Amino acid sequence: MGTLDATGVTSGGSQLFQVEAEAGERIGRSVLRYSYSPELSFEGGGEIAYNYREQQVALALNGTNIPLPASDVLVEELRGEAFVQGTWRPSPQWTLEGGIRVERSTITQSGDTERERSFTYPKPRLVATWSPSEDDQLRVRAEREVGQLNFQDFASEVNLNSGQQSTGNSELEPDKTWVYEIAYEKRFWDGAAAVRTYRHEDISDVVDLFPRDVMIDTNNDGIPDTPQLLVGPGNIGDCVNDTLIFNLTLPLATLGLKGAEVKVETQWDNSEVTDPLTGDKRRISGQRPEDINFSFRQDLPEYNLTFGLGWFQGWRESYYQVDNIENLKLRDYYHSFVEWKPDPGFTLRAELNNFDPFSFDIQRQIYGAAGVTSSHSSGSRTSAATRRSWA
Repeated sequence: MGTLDATGVTSGGSQLFQVEAEAGERIGRSVLRYSYSPELSFEGGGEIAYNYREQQVALALNGTNIPLPASDVLVEELRGEAFVQGTWRPSPQWTLEGGIRVERSTITQSGDTERERSFTYPKPRLVATWSPSEDDQLRVRAEREVGQLNFQDFASEVNLNSGQQSTGNSELEPDKTWVYEIAYEKRFWDGAAAVRTYRHEDISDVVDLFPRDVMIDTNNDGIPDTPQLLVGPGNIGDCVNDTLIFNLTLPLATLGLKGAEVKVETQWDNSEVTDPLTGDKRRISGQRPEDINFSFRQDLPEYNLTFGLGWFQGWRESYYQVDNIENLKLRDYYHSFVEWKPDPGFTLRAELNNFDPFSFDIQRQIYGAAGVTSSHSSGSRTSAATRRSWA
């Protein structure tokens, strides 16, 4: 059981948003493996899982309760999955894997809304691996994936910092994705490896922010009587996403730095979905276009000492609300550590992080009858934008 009390002060007075939630998961899994020969093997089994989240939320302005839709929610899911797959190695250079999973789930919601829905999804998978040499490997994958719903999206939420109210959605369905991926791995030097991956995803029933009319109980009598346009999680249609990944592990012993290693992890994503409010093309809300990490590690076994430092480029995210777009941006986070281990049972570690302060910026582009205005929590950047409009 967890609780959260958030307070805020506006021109209208003091606000209090309270959340009380309890969540849990139980999973059982069984697997059976059979090897027909060294080249051919099979695997089958099943999994059953029970998930739940019970949540109550309340909003008060100057001590007066403000009614919220979906304020008392219990969501339960019983999910079962059966699978079978085979692995064939026709030669030392080739490995082929194929199989299928079938997922069946029933989601029950009670509280403010009584609802039960069931879903069945087949999830085929095919992977081919070619290793022309000990240092080279090419992998190709095609697979259907099904996302897992966040049960917190079934309940309303209020952000007192931005003033945004998000309404829960009992109609949510998990997104379904066809994944096509190719990856090439090259090993070199002594323990060095570089992996390059390209992934294309065709996504249906994308879960994103979705504007919809909700009946609000303005008289606080338990009867919703006033329509209000709110934004909340919803399925907004189809989407395509392309991903490029480059990872490098580089021991520096070949360059004369014994015990030293550099790691680089990078990822770029580019999605395109139709905004349900404007009809324009945009990214999925919350997607980070790039993710870049660099780290250096030095082991000095003769002194029982290890030290390292790293740099994280940061991230940027955009969230598309009814009358504004919220852009979050974090830049340049540095971290370092020193670790001394005189014997296996004792370790002393010191860290120095954020030694060159990072920047974090929140920008909101607000759309109204007068056009576009921008507000920032830090910095002085300006931006131009196309006015969002709705019926």
